[in-house]
This record gives sequence, C-alpha cells and structure tokens, in this order.
Amino acid sequence: MDGVDGIHANMTNTMNTPIEEIERNLPLIMRKYEFRVNSSGPGKYRGGSGIVRSYMVASGHVTVTVLADRGRHSPWGLMGGGPGAPTEVIVKRGRKRIKVDTKVTLDLEEGDYVEIRTAGGGGYGDPAQRDPESIRRDIENGVITRRYAEKHYGWGK
Repeated sequence: MDGVDGIHANMTNTMNTPIEEIERNLPLIMRKYEFRVNSSGPGKYRGGSGIVRSYMVASGHVTVTVLADRGRHSPWGLMGGGPGAPTEVIVKRGRKRIKVDTKVTLDLEEGDYVEIRTAGGGGYGDPAQRDPESIRRDIENGVITRRYAEKHYGWGK
C-alpha cells in the first residue's frame, strides 16, 4: 500500500505539539502546517508525504535548533520505486531566503521564520505500474501536482 503521510519513522523524539500550545507559550506564530506536495517517492505504491512546518518569530529574539535527517541523502525507493524528497530547512530574514543545513542552531529576530520541510518516503515498485485512478486521486487531493505526475508516472501522455 502507499506510504503513510505526515509521519516520522523510527523516531522517538518527534512531537506533534498543537499549534495553539506553541503560540500560547512561545513568541512564535505558525505560518504553515501542511503535507509537503511532491515529496512522496514515485512507485507502484507511492511513499508517504513529508510535512511543512513554518515558525515565525512574533517578538524578541529566539534561538532555534533543528536536528533533522535525510538532508543529504533522500529516502530510497525499493523494487524500482523512486526516492522521496530530501529534508530542507529554509530561513527567511528580511527579504533573504536561505537554505541551511538540517542540523543547525539559528538566532532569529522578530519577523524572521524557519520552515522545515521533512523528507517524503521512498516509493515501492515500478511507477509505470501505478493505478491511474490512484494518480488521479493524488492530484485531486494535492499530494502531487500534474507536472510531478507527468514526470514520474507518464500521466497525460
């Protein structure tokens, strides 16, 4: 079956703290919390989608430490499946957007934000064997874009 969306496998230190709790107790505002589009590896059974969490500093000075994996090496696919998207960490300071390492400590000021885009899971099996109805449903649900489907599944050709 397809991979599970929005989870971290084999991690015991990953919390899904509610947005309301973060905003109530820290000087942060959540800009985004969503599934990461086009992050799942293609395959007969696609990998699970990663997530995007974006934190903006609401006031003062904040120090943030990110300790993530799969930034250099994408999650691999199996039996002909393609890799999932690698983890990305983006910092915005003023008008500058900077991609930083996945293991980093950042000093941020009011208005700055850090966006963490977790890796997607690798696909399983030959993408050419994916059920067209599953591809259509993934596009409709925003898991992948049409362009991604064309590139990795030959959709629409």
